[in-house]
Formats: sequence, structure tokens, C-alpha cells
Amino acid sequence: PDASLGEALEDVACGIEAEYGVEIEVVRVSDCPLAGLEPLLLAAREGMLNAARHSGADKIAVYLEVRDDAAVVFVRDRGRGFDPAEVPADRGGLAVSVVGRLTRHGGDALIRSKPETGTELELSLPRRARDNVS
Repeated sequence: PDASLGEALEDVACGIEAEYGVEIEVVRVSDCPLAGLEPLLLAAREGMLNAARHSGADKIAVYLEVRDDAAVVFVRDRGRGFDPAEVPADRGGLAVSVVGRLTRHGGDALIRSKPETGTELELSLPRRARDNVS
């Protein structure tokens, strides 16, 4: 119950590293309590999993930035990338597990990717004003 979002991201990253053998570096620019931001954590987890499974990159970078109004997580890889416009509509991965999840909770997800240049996810979710930034 007292976990921070940054600690939770590091725990998720450690599990994915162990399972897939891909290094994941988590950098916290700032941090805040996890409570209320679970959809953001789950979307970031899916982003890390997709990068570990599909990018071909040997390293994934995760950045946490906490602002007064929102928590933002960036998941980046320098892997094979893809053209988001060419993803078939019946593929649920990023559309459902990341974009859909955050949208349902009032957040946003931006996907930037091009073949052979890697992928960046920018995931954000509003925070409650009473949370403290550390």
C-alpha cells in the first residue's frame, strides 16, 4: 500500500529482465505514490513486455516524470520499430492494453515508431492533487 510508482516500475522491469534477458533501465526524475496510478503501471508493463518480445533491442529505457497534474512514463527502445498505421485492427496489444486502458482512465498514450529506428511510448495519467511529488 505504501509503494511508489517508481518502485513498482522497477519491480516490473526486474521481472521482465529475468524472463526475457533484456536489460531495462528505470530512471526516476521524480516519484509519487502508486495509489490511483495502477492503470499507468499496467500500461507501462505492457510497453516493456512488447519491447522485450518484439523490438530485438538489447536494452529498454523507462523514464518516470511526475508533474503536478499527471504522472508520465516513457518506454523507449532502439530496436526494429514498426509503422503504427500498418498494425492490423484485430491486433489488441498496444491498442487495447496500453492506449485503451489509459483512455478509459482519463489518460493518454502516444506511440512514436518507425521501422529500424525503435519505438517510444509516452504514457500519461492524471494524478490526484493530494499526492506528494518526491
